Amino acid sequence: MAAFKSRLLTNPLLVPRLVSADGKMTALYIPIEKTANGKQIADQVKQLVSEEKGPEQFYLAGDPVARDTFGAEMFRQMALFSPLAGAVMVLVLFLMFRNWNLVFANMAVAMVSILWAMGLFIGLGIPIHIMASMSPVFLMAISTDTVHIFNEFYFRFREVGEKREAILATMGAVGTPIIYSDLTATAGFASLGIGPIIPVRIFGFLVAFGTLVILLMSFTLVPALMALMSEQRLTRRGLKGSSHAARSVAWLGKLGELVIRSNKVVALVAGVLLVTAIVGVARVRINNNMISWFKERSTVRTADRVLNENLGGTATLYLVARATREDVMKDPAVLRSLEGLQRYLESKPLVG
Repeated sequence: MAAFKSRLLTNPLLVPRLVSADGKMTALYIPIEKTANGKQIADQVKQLVSEEKGPEQFYLAGDPVARDTFGAEMFRQMALFSPLAGAVMVLVLFLMFRNWNLVFANMAVAMVSILWAMGLFIGLGIPIHIMASMSPVFLMAISTDTVHIFNEFYFRFREVGEKREAILATMGAVGTPIIYSDLTATAGFASLGIGPIIPVRIFGFLVAFGTLVILLMSFTLVPALMALMSEQRLTRRGLKGSSHAARSVAWLGKLGELVIRSNKVVALVAGVLLVTAIVGVARVRINNNMISWFKERSTVRTADRVLNENLGGTATLYLVARATREDVMKDPAVLRSLEGLQRYLESKPLVG
């Protein structure tokens, strides 16, 4: 055993790739298919090692494990936060307008757009990635077109006093702005589809299609819901809304007067904020290290840290040298250059 240990620990092909320098840790590499789910495989391995009763400790790490674990956790959190975002929107809309008809219409448009968009992509067999799982929150925010329509409708009803005329006047007034705003949002999200990253493309197309559904609902479902409203309730709502609008207009008028009187101060503050924002943007650093997205003491991050401290590491980077002619590898200068590159990389603390 002593001779075997000596052979292992003096073999540079094994240390620190398969065996740690102190001989206390060894690695098992599990090759998986590209379409395999790393978290599911990790869970199966955990089930196997949980049956072992010895003193050994087992750690599971690697990009597939981190990526798919993060994906599963992201979907779990979106299943919580999407309904939570919807509940917050319901509460805010009700506190702002004190009208359940508006709240119901807005959320109905949002739900229809989410169901149509998600249903279309799933029906076509397109996988819903991590980014696409966030689309319901975006569509709920975009569906606030309904707020503008109802706000204009109450204003028009107070003017004309007849529901049908108020609906026609409302759609005539807000129709063009809604079309342009929704088409602009559609084009913006659809532009993500020209990029090479598949999850980003799916997210862009999904939200773009959902925005078109919102546009369609704004001219079909929303006017239909307004037509079902009672004229007596609209009249009472109009009386309440006029006093509330008067208070809002008075407050906004005072704010406008303050801005006009202090125009230089406002411009100076805006300039300072702009410069601060530019400085902040310049400090943005791109980080695609998925391990750092987990909590410090999480299972995934702990396993990654232990394996990086004792073995070569959990992340692989390939550097490929290509020759311009066949006999270039016989050139001593080329060999010395490659060896110099190797020594340089070995001197880096991040390289195992």
